[in-house]
Amino acid sequence: MLSLVVVLTDRVLRAFGDYLDRHILEETGHDEWILDDAEVLGIDRKLLLERIPKQTAAQIVGSQYYWMYHYHPVSMLGLHRRDGRHSAKAEFN
Repeated sequence: MLSLVVVLTDRVLRAFGDYLDRHILEETGHDEWILDDAEVLGIDRKLLLERIPKQTAAQIVGSQYYWMYHYHPVSMLGLHRRDGRHSAKAEFN
C-alpha cells in the first residue's frame, strides 16, 4: 500500500486523482449495466452475482491489483485504456 507521503508528493498520482475526480460519475454503474443487459437476455441477475467468476476474469483483475499495489496505482489505466479502445462500436459501410 502506498504511504501518505508518496500520495502527497507523487505528481503523477495527484494528476491521476484529479482525472478520477473528473470522470468518476461516467465510470459509475457499469456493473449494473451488465446485470441489466443480462436480465434482458433472460439471465437471472442473482445467479450471476452468486457464481464464482471464471479463472480468466480473476487473472485479469488479479494482475491489475498486483500492479496497482506493488508498482503504482496509475498502472490501472493500461486496462482502462484497453477496455475503452476495444469497446463495441457501431460501424456503417
